[in-house]
Amino acid sequence: AADEVAPIWSADGTRIFFTSNRRGHFDLYQKMATGVREEELVFADSSDKYPTSSSSDGRFLLYWAFDANGAALSSLQLAPRTNPTQFLHTVGPGRLSPDGRLVAYSSTESGRSEIYVVPFPIASRKWQVSSSGGNLSRWRNDGKELFYAARDNKVMAVTVDGHQSGLALGPPRPLFEARPVGPRSFYDVSPDGQRFLVNSLRNEGLSTSIAIVQNWDAALKP
Repeated sequence: AADEVAPIWSADGTRIFFTSNRRGHFDLYQKMATGVREEELVFADSSDKYPTSSSSDGRFLLYWAFDANGAALSSLQLAPRTNPTQFLHTVGPGRLSPDGRLVAYSSTESGRSEIYVVPFPIASRKWQVSSSGGNLSRWRNDGKELFYAARDNKVMAVTVDGHQSGLALGPPRPLFEARPVGPRSFYDVSPDGQRFLVNSLRNEGLSTSIAIVQNWDAALKP
């Protein structure tokens, strides 16, 4: 059976992009959210690919790809359909800003994972967002705030002010601490940035216990 993972919504909520290895490599597919049509193959090649975000106008799909040369962040123009373009090399997953002008992504170029922002579609400049480690960036729907997960699993927020001369970023401020179940993406944020959906452990004191039963064979005797 094939593995079908990494689903994301299109920016307008009409489609779901995901990756499947039904053809061997993990390729990109899309399906209408209404379920009225079969899923459609979006792009296939010899790399393993995972969708990360789509532009608000539906023109671009950003995805993370792995091959023998390492990991890269690529963009695929959907309308009209063209061949993908490698956008950034040796980086983690990225997210397009709501206006499609910026991409937030993670990179270990400093020795640990940090969040950076670059212009799209040409990464002509770069701004570092996090200062003490970061991963899993998310944009507020108006593009004026960026969220990410710090190394201690605190969800952080940074204000973003874009203007012609560059980008002004506020200092990172903690919002809350999560207790994620695993290392994968564990949270998402509502469009207005006021509500968070977090996949976390239910009980702060939850732990695994081991019970020792002595003379257990006596219970089996008639």
